[in-house]
Amino acid sequence: MAARRGTRHQRSERLSSRKGIPQGQGVIEIARRATRLIASAQPGMRSAPEFIFRQIVNEVAAQALTGAISRREAQARALDKVARRGITGFTDSSGRVWSVTAYAEAAARAAMAQAATDGHLATLAENGIDLMIVSRLPFTCPRCALWEGKILSQDGPIGFRQVESAVSDDMVDVLVEGTVAQARAAGLLHPGCGHTLSGYLPGATRPPPPIRHRGDYQAAQKMRRLESELRGAKRQAAVALDTEHRRKAGARVAALENRLTQLSHDAGMPRRGDRERI
Repeated sequence: MAARRGTRHQRSERLSSRKGIPQGQGVIEIARRATRLIASAQPGMRSAPEFIFRQIVNEVAAQALTGAISRREAQARALDKVARRGITGFTDSSGRVWSVTAYAEAAARAAMAQAATDGHLATLAENGIDLMIVSRLPFTCPRCALWEGKILSQDGPIGFRQVESAVSDDMVDVLVEGTVAQARAAGLLHPGCGHTLSGYLPGATRPPPPIRHRGDYQAAQKMRRLESELRGAKRQAAVALDTEHRRKAGARVAALENRLTQLSHDAGMPRRGDRERI
């Protein structure tokens, strides 16, 4: 009995670490999503820009998840493939207008994150681990804050449960706050979300403590907006046709960099060079 629990504990610890999740499962999840996408689209819709974009993003995201290319390389390949199809931008089904660059960045990042999470959950489920615990962040949006540190079930009842401890012969009480599907529907793991789900072992897993930080979610969102503006200013500087336009674009780049530096100092949040590059 104890040996079996120990083996289960060690297996879950391996599965719960990022390095222990087989990325192939994430690729499988992307393939399933791509199949559903094609099956649900009407024939006339399969040439629409948004549909083509999603197909391309699924393809390059799968390559990135296998480790064949990096996320930045995946974004570059997506841009190249879209450009060859003659798409320069489009309005999505929600009415938002996207440039080809902005959509490729957002879509590749979201597709990889969702597929990695789905692959992680599928791997844990295959190994008999149903309970998940939500990570904590220094600051988060109101939708996700409700779920931080909470225990979720992949496919079981919610509420109080009595389950066998993973480290002893005792039965322990566990409060399951909801299902993973319910939490996602309420906003957890939205595009750009930094939260993760780890396998929860009754009696062994300790809830993550609250993280105190002088920054807040509004400051984090402001930093993301400034990063986006900085990337746009750098693109303008790169394609400026004359000295005056280059001077103005360069001045805007410098001003935005100064604002980011000041915000980083005031909020105690480090700047992310990878999010500032074009």
